[in-house]
Amino acid sequence: MNIGIMPAFFENISFFLKAAIVTVYLSLVSLTIATLIGIVLGVVSVVGGKLLKAFVLAYVYVLRGLPILVLLFVFYYTLPAFRIYIPSVLAAIAGLSLWTGAYMTEIFRGAILALPRGQIDAGNSLGMDVITLMRQVVLPQSLKYAIPPSINMTVRLIKGTSVVSIINIWELTYAGRQVTETTLAPFQVFGGIAIIYFLFCYSLSYLGAVLEKRYTYIH
Repeated sequence: MNIGIMPAFFENISFFLKAAIVTVYLSLVSLTIATLIGIVLGVVSVVGGKLLKAFVLAYVYVLRGLPILVLLFVFYYTLPAFRIYIPSVLAAIAGLSLWTGAYMTEIFRGAILALPRGQIDAGNSLGMDVITLMRQVVLPQSLKYAIPPSINMTVRLIKGTSVVSIINIWELTYAGRQVTETTLAPFQVFGGIAIIYFLFCYSLSYLGAVLEKRYTYIH
């Protein structure tokens, strides 16, 4: 392999790819949990009682108003003060999931509200309970509205994983710092890492565009 261009990066490419797998793992697990949070709380924010709606509203506004770093510090550094100890990976997943879940809640709430009111009224007239109505009628149709912002949020989540190195998790950005300390070539190293992040995010954006067109066409 010709490593004349950005040698500090390409000489350590296998090291970075291993770190990228950790980044993907954190992103996928956090996204899965955040999506579940978003669906459940999104539905609750539309059909729940006043107390539940108030809880969801508070969760959304508080979590969206906090940086990811603050959540990571809470789970990894603050909880031990109360004799609650969790591994750094779980702390990262918890912080990323709750932060992303707040945005996903708003995404699904907006997607549900974007549907014509007649869809819900028709389900109610057929005697459907809330769970059946949401599962069989509302959520499948609301996906076409939720896909674009969900893809954008996934891209933000992937880039957001770069901060978990602050709680000693080895991932792509952390690996870049390690190599930079030995090669003293930060431009080469982080220029290459930026390309990896770009490839992840561009692929997701392209996939989102394909899914959006296909789902809109089908439905």
